Amino acid sequence: MSAAWPAEREIRGWKELFDQYQRIVERPGRWVFRGQKASDTTLMTTLERAVGEFYPDAPRKSFAIESRLLQEFRRRAHQYLESLPPEYDTLDWLALMRHYGAPTRLLDWTNSFFVAAYFALKESADAYAILALDARWCRDRSNAVLGERPGKDVFQQDGSERQARKFDRFFRPPRPKPFVYPLNPFRLNERLTTQQAIFLCPGDISRTFQENLDALRRRGDAADRYIRFRIPKKARREILQHLYRMNMDGRTLTPGLEGFASSLNTMIALPWISREGTDA
Repeated sequence: MSAAWPAEREIRGWKELFDQYQRIVERPGRWVFRGQKASDTTLMTTLERAVGEFYPDAPRKSFAIESRLLQEFRRRAHQYLESLPPEYDTLDWLALMRHYGAPTRLLDWTNSFFVAAYFALKESADAYAILALDARWCRDRSNAVLGERPGKDVFQQDGSERQARKFDRFFRPPRPKPFVYPLNPFRLNERLTTQQAIFLCPGDISRTFQENLDALRRRGDAADRYIRFRIPKKARREILQHLYRMNMDGRTLTPGLEGFASSLNTMIALPWISREGTDA
């Protein structure tokens, strides 16, 4: 427990970012990534943030609030959408809620290091961070908490009712346990696909996301399973230019006009934008 967690790495430009990418994909495990401002030092779900805003001294309310939000969304979603998840598929409902901006226990990550880099850098800040977590380690440590064997993907969705109902059994029991599991719903929308997205889901939402993750660390074998890459502000422009050449920007990662319009914020970093005439 004495070593820094997450382990810290500094990235000062594109070459170092690409070098770190090559090193991490060569490591054992299955790595997932998240981009954010460096000032966001604690991981929080949107549900945790929203509950804390109104009930800072009563996180135990999170289960009751989650149930009520699910109920209200299920009651009204048919007014806006034609295709809806089966009533029993709580994970699919939570993913749909997250897609449309409702607070949920699901925390967005991605399988792509470069997608995470774009989302870290897309808005101006004093510094930026890319988080890397070994999802296989996370799964196996969580399986130990749940009494499942290592290597088994307990929540791998196959579209069946039996598999979908496992979510409520493990994530919404009378006495929840702290753990964090990587998962996705069976139905993937366009944004989940283009962003190579994956959710990390805490087992006990009466505790913080960070407490759920730290519970896995206490079970041992955590060294270098969780890494934080810090990027200074002065490296932002160079890295965004290279990401644009890789087709990593709002045009491709966020479908529709919303994504294209947001991409103009980072397109300003491109050399040809400041020249007269048109270029693409």
